[in-house]
Amino acid sequence: MLNLFIFFFYYFVILFSIIGYGYLIQKIFKWNFSDSCFGYLGITGAIGIIIYSYLINYFFGHEKIFNLFLIFVGLILFYFFLKKDFFNKKKDLIALNLIFLVIFLGVLIQKNHDDFHYYHFPYTLHLIEQKLIIGTGIFSQGFRTPSSIFYFNSNLYLPFAEFGLFNFFAAYILGFSNIILLRNIFKLNNDYYNTLSLLCFIFINIFFYRISEHGTDRSALILIFIYLIEILKFINDKNFNKQRLSRIYLLLSLIISLKSFYFLYTIFLIPLFVSKINLIQNLTKFLQNFIVNKSLILALPLSVLVLMSYFLNTSCFIYPVSFTCLDNVKWALGQNDVITSHNWFQLWSKAGATPNFTTNVDDRLDYITNFNWVNNWFKEYFFTKVSDFLLGVFLICLIIYSIFKKLMFKFKRSINKKYLLILFIIFILILEWFYNHPALRYGGYSIIALFYFIILNNFLNQLRLKKKTFYVVMTFLVTLSLTVFIFRNINRINYEINTYNYKPFTNPYYVIDERHFRIQENIVSKLVKKYNECPTTSFDCDKISPNISKIFGYYLLYK
Repeated sequence: MLNLFIFFFYYFVILFSIIGYGYLIQKIFKWNFSDSCFGYLGITGAIGIIIYSYLINYFFGHEKIFNLFLIFVGLILFYFFLKKDFFNKKKDLIALNLIFLVIFLGVLIQKNHDDFHYYHFPYTLHLIEQKLIIGTGIFSQGFRTPSSIFYFNSNLYLPFAEFGLFNFFAAYILGFSNIILLRNIFKLNNDYYNTLSLLCFIFINIFFYRISEHGTDRSALILIFIYLIEILKFINDKNFNKQRLSRIYLLLSLIISLKSFYFLYTIFLIPLFVSKINLIQNLTKFLQNFIVNKSLILALPLSVLVLMSYFLNTSCFIYPVSFTCLDNVKWALGQNDVITSHNWFQLWSKAGATPNFTTNVDDRLDYITNFNWVNNWFKEYFFTKVSDFLLGVFLICLIIYSIFKKLMFKFKRSINKKYLLILFIIFILILEWFYNHPALRYGGYSIIALFYFIILNNFLNQLRLKKKTFYVVMTFLVTLSLTVFIFRNINRINYEINTYNYKPFTNPYYVIDERHFRIQENIVSKLVKKYNECPTTSFDCDKISPNISKIFGYYLLYK
C-alpha cells in the first residue's frame, strides 16, 4: 500500500505543481484564461516546464534533486496563487480533483505499448543521465524523432518512484483537455460549442481510455480537438479576441512539439486570417493583431527548441523530410538514410509492415508508390482498425442525434458558411493523410472524427431546449462517458492482474526490464567511457563505433 500511496501522492502533487507554473506564466503575461480555468492553466504550465526541460538539458542531465526542486517550487506557486481566490475557485478545484481521480485509473498500468521500451523510455533515460549529446539519431530510429513528452517525463524522475511516473504526462493532457471541454459543455449560453465539445469529450474518453497506448501521438490528437474548437470560436467572434488567439498559438506549439509532423496543422491559421480580413486594413494592422501576441514568447521558443532537437539529433529540422536536412554537418545521417527511413515509415503506415507481415525487400518502393498499397491496406488495416473506428464515430453521432431529436428542437439543415473553409481544409488533410500515411495514429483519429462532428453539430446548432433540460442531458452524457472510461479501465486492470500478475495496490508501477536500458548501458555509457579513457589507455581509438568526438564541451557522434 505504501507504493500506491507514493504513486497517488506524486500524481496529485505534480498536477498541482504544473498548474502553479501555469498561474505564474499567466500572471507574468497578464493573460486571462479564467473561462477555461484549470484546463488552460495546466496546458500553459506544461509548456513552461517543457521549455525549461529543453533548456536545462543543454547544461545538465535531469537529476532527482533538480526535478524535486522544480516540483516543489510549482507546488508553492499553486498554493500562493490559489489562496488569493480560493472561494471563487472552490467548485473548479472540486471538478479538477474529481476528473483526475477518475483518470488515475488510467495510469495504473502493468504493460506499456511496444514503443515504450524501444525508444520512449531510453530517450527519457538519456535526458536524465546525460546533458545534450549531438548526433544521437545514430542509435536508432526512435532517437531521430524526439518529442516534448520525453523532455517533460525526464522531470518526473523522483525519489522513491524512480522511473515509474512516465505515463503521467498523457494523463495530465487528457485531464486538462477534459476540463476545457467540460467548461465548454456547461457554459450554456453558446449552444454550438456545447454540443461540439460534448462530441469531442465522448470520443476522447471512450477511444483513448488506455493511457499506455497514448505514446507520442494521442496526446497531440486530443489537443487537436481543443485547437479546432478554439479556431471555430475565433472565427465566430465578432471582435478580434486576442486571448483566444493566444490559446490557439500555445496549443499549436504544444501539438507540434509532441510530433513535428503536425506542423501541417498550421494551415488552420489561414481561416483565422481570412475571418478577420475586414478588421485588417493594412500590413501594420495585420502585424499588430496576429503577430504582436505575448503567447508567441512561449510558442516560438518551444517550436525552435523542438526543431533544434531534431537538427542536433539527425541534421534534419523535420525528420525524415529530406529537404529539411543539412548534409554538410559532421553528424549528418545522409540523404540515403533519411530517404530509406521515410520509405519505411510509409511502408509501415500503408500496412506493408506489421507484426505479422512484411513486403518483400525488392517490392517496398513499388508497394508505397501511387496506390499500389491500397488493396493490402484494406485487408490488413482498414477491416481491423479503421472500420471499427468509423463504426464507433458513427454510433456516437447516431446516439447524440437520436437523443436530441427525441427531445425536440428545430434542425438547421445547412452548414454555417463561416466554417466551410475549415471543413475544406480538414477534407484536404484527410486526403493527404490517406495518400501519405494512412494510419489512424498519424492524425486520422482527429481529422476524420472532427469532419463528421462539425457537420453533425450544424444540425444541432438550433437547440430549442430549456436550460434545465439541456443541463440534465449534458450531465447524463458526460457521466455516461466517464463511466465507460472507468469500467473499461477496471476491466483492463483486472486483465493485467490475471495475465501479468499485476499488483496495483503493492506495486502500481509498470514493468521495467533490461530492454529499457539497452541503449544507455550498451551504447551511450560505453562510448563516453571509451572516449574519456582513450588518451590514457592502450585502447585503439580508431575502433570506437560510432565515431565520437567533442565540440564546445558536447559529445558528438557520427558515422
